[in-house]
Amino acid sequence: MTTRFKVLMLGYQRVGKTSLLASMYKATQDELAENYRFQIRSGDDKTSEFLSSAEDKLASATEFLVNDTVAPSDMWRTFLFDIVSEGKTVLQLDFLDYRGGKLRDQSSEDAIKVREWLQACIAIVIPVDAPSLMESSGEWVDLNDKWNNPSGIEKILRAEQNRDAPRLVIFSPVKCEKYIQEGRGEELRRKLETVYSGILNYLRGEADLRGGAKRSKNCVVIVPVQTIGGARFSAFEKQEDGTVQARFVNPSQKYDPKDGDQLLRYIARFALARIAEENLIRVDELTGQIIDDLGWCPDMEYAESNEAKKNARSERLKMVVLLRSGLQLFAQGCKKDGIFRILLGGSLLDIGR
Repeated sequence: MTTRFKVLMLGYQRVGKTSLLASMYKATQDELAENYRFQIRSGDDKTSEFLSSAEDKLASATEFLVNDTVAPSDMWRTFLFDIVSEGKTVLQLDFLDYRGGKLRDQSSEDAIKVREWLQACIAIVIPVDAPSLMESSGEWVDLNDKWNNPSGIEKILRAEQNRDAPRLVIFSPVKCEKYIQEGRGEELRRKLETVYSGILNYLRGEADLRGGAKRSKNCVVIVPVQTIGGARFSAFEKQEDGTVQARFVNPSQKYDPKDGDQLLRYIARFALARIAEENLIRVDELTGQIIDDLGWCPDMEYAESNEAKKNARSERLKMVVLLRSGLQLFAQGCKKDGIFRILLGGSLLDIGR
């Protein structure tokens, strides 16, 4: 059975969850096409169709308001990605997207679904709208609280119960082209750590006591993604209905998102570390042979009982080899410089050799 990991996109309406998914998928596809022996594919038709539509809209925009380009989600949905090597699906990643505005209503179907995924997900991606974080002053002083709503995110995290497994938390500044390209990445990082200090303090306080040793239960990283490529934030504008929109200008008229692959690199690295932690895969220190006898495939005694079972074990072991080679190489490409930062629980990313 293919190992499947859930990833929760945690953010309110208009923060950029869907655009981040589209940019992540495109950047990763472009990267893998040139450099690796495996691919990440849409796990189903609806994932492919929706992300292709979002990408087309972003690619065709030159000067635009974000919500005029990719409309907010109108229902909760999951996006399935298959990690495939030599025709074999090695891992599956399942992302949850939903109507962010519904998070304010705890009884809504979307809010209930988010709480369910909090208990089961291996990773949480928190998109951070960079313009409202950086420009929240004067007339726009309340935009960060309204759009990113860090206090609301903190309440959601603090309300979860009975979670034992370690987890990856990614703060991902999006629509951040202006600040990265102007050399203001460090300013963006400091602002994020200040504004989200309540969440960071809560995550630091969660300890994993398994095995009698106290260690961090959360790995927390900052991974900025330039989600709309050549487009840069221009100004906030008040609309006739009283709402505020952010305007972006794309003088190059190119859709060239950057660093979306870093999200999947960090998620893959954390997933590999968890697989190793749970002894699903072990490596003999003397021979270097991969040993998989604790859950990923039938054990030797079972496999020797007939030819079909023996073949099933052989196929599964091939998948293990593929995972430890191509995917591990991909995971080792996580950026750790500049604004890319591991804030907490770096040991939870240890995938060994």
